[in-house]
Amino acid sequence: MSSVLNQSSNPQVRLLLTRAKQAQEEDRPNEALRLFIEVLRISPGEVDALVGSGRLCLLLGDPGTALEQFTAVLVRLSNHVDSLHGRGVALYNLGLEGQGLSDLDRALSLDPGHLECRLSRAQLLMESGRFADAVKDLELALREAPEDVDVLLELCRCRLTFPDIDAVEIASQLARLGTTLDGDPLLLLLEAELALRTGARAEGTSKLEEALGLEPELAEVALSLQSCGELSATTDELDD
Repeated sequence: MSSVLNQSSNPQVRLLLTRAKQAQEEDRPNEALRLFIEVLRISPGEVDALVGSGRLCLLLGDPGTALEQFTAVLVRLSNHVDSLHGRGVALYNLGLEGQGLSDLDRALSLDPGHLECRLSRAQLLMESGRFADAVKDLELALREAPEDVDVLLELCRCRLTFPDIDAVEIASQLARLGTTLDGDPLLLLLEAELALRTGARAEGTSKLEEALGLEPELAEVALSLQSCGELSATTDELDD
């Protein structure tokens, strides 16, 4: 994290920032965004509010506004790591992949231990089809945070994209995740894919059906596994 942050002397601003961060922690993004915007009406250059609102705009699907917020910080603080991270993701989401990854590269050169930024870069590299590079980032992230659930999930997901997989290693990592994410639909989907990739069709189909029962929105992802010929026997069941 960048250590250069505004320390407002305005008690109203400090109170609003505290409330905004609490709303974020309590998973109330719209309320948090409203409070950050209120801070910016009082103090337009407040770095915490610009970064916080930028992150929330990304979360809520508005990368254009997020880009404006992060850029406003970087105009004054060109090496602000959190803003480079946020702007990189915003640029990527706006279709400017090269510029986005360049910002993430720069952020990590300034703070190699920035776990959130490294995870973001790995996810974007996966979206770009650069799976080997993504695995390198995720392995570095795992060294920093060996028990981080998001890193482990992404690493398993990425490793399953390779033609030749290390089934024992992936199974071990999925088992670690199972201690904290037992019954999570995304974990079940990864377990299903691993089972299908290793020929355990019955187990894979069972886990897939369980995942879809918990999270019907995963149907498109699940059905895409048919392209590898793994789920041809269950096509009709999934369509029902």
